[in-house]
Amino acid sequence: VPGGIFIGADGVRSSVRRQLFPDAEFEPVRVMELVSMARAPRVAELLKGRLLKTFDPDGGLAVGMVACGYGSVVWFIQYDSDRYEVPNTGPANLRAFSRRLLGEWPDPLPEVLEATDFNTSYLWRTTDMELASNFRRENALLIGDAAHPYLTFTSQGVSSALNDGLVLGRALGAVGVTGDLQAGLAAFNTERHPVAQGFFDGGRRLKEQFLDPSKAARTVPLLD
Repeated sequence: VPGGIFIGADGVRSSVRRQLFPDAEFEPVRVMELVSMARAPRVAELLKGRLLKTFDPDGGLAVGMVACGYGSVVWFIQYDSDRYEVPNTGPANLRAFSRRLLGEWPDPLPEVLEATDFNTSYLWRTTDMELASNFRRENALLIGDAAHPYLTFTSQGVSSALNDGLVLGRALGAVGVTGDLQAGLAAFNTERHPVAQGFFDGGRRLKEQFLDPSKAARTVPLLD
């Protein structure tokens, strides 16, 4: 299909990225997440809209939970797969795995565990990839997770994709539909790439601290 520009917004496993940057490859990942939902009205009320995340002081394990409405709680186990055996994805195995890791953790986690339907749980094999030096090639541009597949520690995937859309719209609006569209893509890249690099670097530092809490004593710049 002929066109002035092509926008690749096809997610973390982007086929457009493979066409533009065929040498870009995912790296082996250690951190995985088991994401679940529980019907737990009391816990949802205790959370009051806040995300509660608790870390094992020995590193490599964390639990987060947040209320999602109607008395339900979305919660996750974030863990170092080198330290903890990756479970089979069957619900009984996921329940046993969760109890083995968290059975001695304090309230309200036991209540959330018991209320979880592990048939709906999802084992998320997270992704890691070096940030490309450029989000564009000629008249093609990557945005969102296709451009910058952040580590989960940044919690910036959706926000960054929305910001990409806003900045791209502004950049293209500045040149107009009859103007130099590639100049608009270049302006987008100039503005967004340094921001993405900051989140990417911050995510890598947070991952190191998660795996080795002794590194938490170092000063970690805010994710600007």
